[in-house]
Amino acid sequence: MKHFLFSLFLLGSIHLGQSQTTNIFGTINQYAEVEYLYGDTIEVSTAAGFSSGDKILIIQMQGASIGQSNSAQFGNVSNLNGAGNYEFTQVCSIVGNSLVVTGIDRSYETNGSVQVVSIPEYTNAVVTSELTAQT
Repeated sequence: MKHFLFSLFLLGSIHLGQSQTTNIFGTINQYAEVEYLYGDTIEVSTAAGFSSGDKILIIQMQGASIGQSNSAQFGNVSNLNGAGNYEFTQVCSIVGNSLVVTGIDRSYETNGSVQVVSIPEYTNAVVTSELTAQT
């Protein structure tokens, strides 16, 4: 039994040693403003930097209604209107500035600052210098 476990450990170690390392640095993801959504298609301001197979996050950043009267209710959220709504999906194809995805399960108010953000996935990443975000 000890020899079996040792052999299993050795094989696992060899496999891990052979896995490809990806050096990452700088800006590793993309984002774009969503112009509108229809079915499983997301029209974005620019599809530059997105690729078929990318995992993406759809997120609505704004849109909530708040109390604006000069009273104790000022600032209270009266309706979220989808603000904070999000989900993950995957890009199947890109046509112009349209991302065709595997599915969209939620509703979004595109006038509420909806955006898509690519989510890079790595098997064995090594950060070789500072990671940054787009401005």
